[in-house]
Amino acid sequence: MSNWHEVASVADFKKDDRKYIEVADEEIGIFKVGQEYHAISIWCSHARVSLMNGFVDEHCIQCPAHGAEFDLRDGSHMSAPAVRPVESFPVKVEGDKIFVQVEE
Repeated sequence: MSNWHEVASVADFKKDDRKYIEVADEEIGIFKVGQEYHAISIWCSHARVSLMNGFVDEHCIQCPAHGAEFDLRDGSHMSAPAVRPVESFPVKVEGDKIFVQVEE
């Protein structure tokens, strides 16, 4: 079953473009790109390194350890050494509240 979880507010992104959250045993990074919010697993599929400090360019995040790149919109891998995507999660904004949908 999937549930929507309130995880942040728009105001939380005034100073940062990312936020770490834990929901239903998932470790998730929420990233703001322009006016859009995206949510992916924080763990690189190549070497289980946290993506939270990765360089973000447009909708691409780069793993800080080995340079693998992932699309923030859907978690797909965009470059080696990663050969698998990272999990992505639907995001919605209602008013000032940000919600992430997670399977439980």
